[in-house]
Amino acid sequence: MGIELKQVSHIEASTDAFSKPIGLDDFQHEISKKMKNVKFKERDTKTLWAYREGDNYAMGYIGFGDFRDNSYEEEHLYTVWSPNVYNGRYGGGAQMHMVQAKHMKKGVSNALKYLRPLSVGQTVKMSKNDCRRKANEVVHEVSNEFSHGAELVKKNFLTSHGEDNALQKELKHMVETGYEFLDKTLGEQLRKSFTALKELEIAKSANKDTFIFVEALKTVTGRQTFRVATDVNVSFYGDISSEELQDKISVYTQEELPEELAGKLSVLSMLDIEGYVEGVGYRAAENVFYLRDV
Repeated sequence: MGIELKQVSHIEASTDAFSKPIGLDDFQHEISKKMKNVKFKERDTKTLWAYREGDNYAMGYIGFGDFRDNSYEEEHLYTVWSPNVYNGRYGGGAQMHMVQAKHMKKGVSNALKYLRPLSVGQTVKMSKNDCRRKANEVVHEVSNEFSHGAELVKKNFLTSHGEDNALQKELKHMVETGYEFLDKTLGEQLRKSFTALKELEIAKSANKDTFIFVEALKTVTGRQTFRVATDVNVSFYGDISSEELQDKISVYTQEELPEELAGKLSVLSMLDIEGYVEGVGYRAAENVFYLRDV
């Protein structure tokens, strides 16, 4: 997704303040008349975040100015950015998700059309890379520990790809059968290295790309609901379409939520945002979670 949307909790916590051009102030005012539950906050000197209280991510942002590339004459345009916009004039970046209008009435119409709460697929695209990155840190940490121990034994003497290394197999057997090394330091270093290697193998096998996505939301009546998508692939190299996720999505009330999911959500809810617990999952935003499947 070329457009980057900020988490609502971060927007509301921000103390940044910018002076707004008059046209942007008027644009915001007219949109607010039509979208009474939408709030706005400064993004920079020419744009404002558009979001709803209780959502996890902003719906998009609005601006008043000239945001085109290579425009011959500067022209102030009423602009809306949203992941629901596809602007074929641009090959990528936020401009691919912006729509502009010369007249405010059309700009307001664009805001009404495109500023919507994110779908499950859009929310996953916003947050999945952070989940994958955090999960990888566990493997990297164990891998570094093994590499450090192996270096102490001897540089390149032990490797994490040592299945075909006859000498490594013999040393491992000696450690596991309680052999008393003449050099006690070497024996201890070998024991630590093989322990770290075993932990690395376990961490790698557990570090799968698939998670269960959960977003906690409240209905207009204040009832707690959960949007759940199974088998969500958070690989850096894969992309996810909303259509692909559609068959994997379920919506639960508080009472209907499976016990196992509720238990893991309870653990992750105690973490700060971007917190990760191996075997449990990752907290991506205030109410967005990625759970490890059993």
